[in-house]
Amino acid sequence: MFRTDRLPKVSKYTFEHDNEFTALLDALPNALITLDKQGNITSANRKFSELLGFGDFTIDKNISIYDLLPLKEVGAENYFKNLIEHSQPFEFDSLNIRNKEGEKLFFQCQGIPVYSTDNRLLYYLLLLIDITDRKKLEEQYRQAQRLEAIGKLAGGLAHDFNNILTVIQGNCAKLTLNMDENNSEYEQVHQIDISSKRAESLIQKLLAFSRQQLLQPKILDLNQLIEGIKTRLQQILGEQIQLILSLNDLRGTIKADPVRLEQVLINLIFNARDAMPEGGKVIIETMNVILDDIYAKKRPMVKPGSYIMLAVSDTGIGMNDKIRAHVFEPFFTTKDKGKGTGMGLATVYGTVKQSDGFIWVYTEAGKGTTFKIYLPQFEEQVELAEMTVSGDQTLRGRETILVIDDEKEVRELVSEMLRFYGYSVLEAPNAANAFNIYEKHKESIDLILTDIVMPQMSGIEFANKIRPVYPRNKFLFMSGYTDTVLAEQDVLKDPVHFIQKPFNAVTLIKKIRVILDKQNG
Repeated sequence: MFRTDRLPKVSKYTFEHDNEFTALLDALPNALITLDKQGNITSANRKFSELLGFGDFTIDKNISIYDLLPLKEVGAENYFKNLIEHSQPFEFDSLNIRNKEGEKLFFQCQGIPVYSTDNRLLYYLLLLIDITDRKKLEEQYRQAQRLEAIGKLAGGLAHDFNNILTVIQGNCAKLTLNMDENNSEYEQVHQIDISSKRAESLIQKLLAFSRQQLLQPKILDLNQLIEGIKTRLQQILGEQIQLILSLNDLRGTIKADPVRLEQVLINLIFNARDAMPEGGKVIIETMNVILDDIYAKKRPMVKPGSYIMLAVSDTGIGMNDKIRAHVFEPFFTTKDKGKGTGMGLATVYGTVKQSDGFIWVYTEAGKGTTFKIYLPQFEEQVELAEMTVSGDQTLRGRETILVIDDEKEVRELVSEMLRFYGYSVLEAPNAANAFNIYEKHKESIDLILTDIVMPQMSGIEFANKIRPVYPRNKFLFMSGYTDTVLAEQDVLKDPVHFIQKPFNAVTLIKKIRVILDKQNG
């Protein structure tokens, strides 16, 4: 409350002692303080009391600005000294002011000497503008940009590394094909293969974080998905941790890849379990929410609209601000060496963002953690399960396949896989060479297997030139990564026509057979 009954009179320009003017000062959105020539506070409005948590702040004689702990802690004394002793105005952004309750606040602080019309110094004015929300938005932007930069780097590395893994795994399969399992060298090759598959799993997590994984989204009932895996989630948590489901009746559905969304839940459950070594509770909650323009102003990445919220809360050890700022970054972990790769929450982040959703973490050291995920709400009905092709059919074939890949090792390995299963193979190192081969053998080519990213002309551009003239040809695209541009291509909307590197021979041939048999059927 603005108190004027104890104010010393400075001059006729001192604030008038009437209720109307007091109400005006108390209505200001910023904190306002006046100081005398000794640095004592002579007046303060209501906002000052509210921001710093003093309640009904009463001005007593000789309360110095230097003695206010929140301002003293940030080292503002020199600014006040220059203002009072030299009438030097100042303006600075506070980095870390804490109010009486310990809440972290950010202020823009301005000190202004006020003069009369005859140039006599009357008093000093101190203006505190609350910029806490602005600072939080800036931090959100910085974190988003940091994660985006890391994602681009991860995606590029994943592409090149997947080509290497394709060669390693393919050659391991060749070596063990006719090797006796009792042979000592068999176990060595087998260990190489196991290590390469671990590397493959890590690369897939990097692709998920960088939002370059190929999703297969479907219209889903979120509650139904959670109910379907609750037994598995409880098994992960163990007997010491209680799993509580608070699933509200939801209006509408979501559109997401069910396999990836299940993995999001599993990763969050693993994270919650590790945060509660002595046991506790995990609560999974769903509800319909509307994120309006007011909410979006505080979260600039959010588009206003109807969402379905998925929240996973635990009663664990929580996180401090320093850890929370890095929690979604790949390879960041607080776990002991060998107990985690630091990719779990990075994968969660990438999958949610690629599903057009948003994720926020609310946590405090010693008081648990809540992850809130918001996915756009759809009004479509849940999709029925699609029929799958039986896996009992033979993989061998006699068709002719044109293989296009600028990586020689990959091209030769894939061609060898196909020839092993009886297929005739034509090889091309790039699109230009492929055109020449195609013109000579177009009547006999049954399928074109092409890498997507190649110099001069991509595999998709090659297909777009061939299709108008020869629409009967079938394509299977392969790549070590799928970035945003590729994901927007029509051909990638049908996962049947895309295979992710690295892959083994059986996976490749099964995919080819689905395409060719569909053609023949």
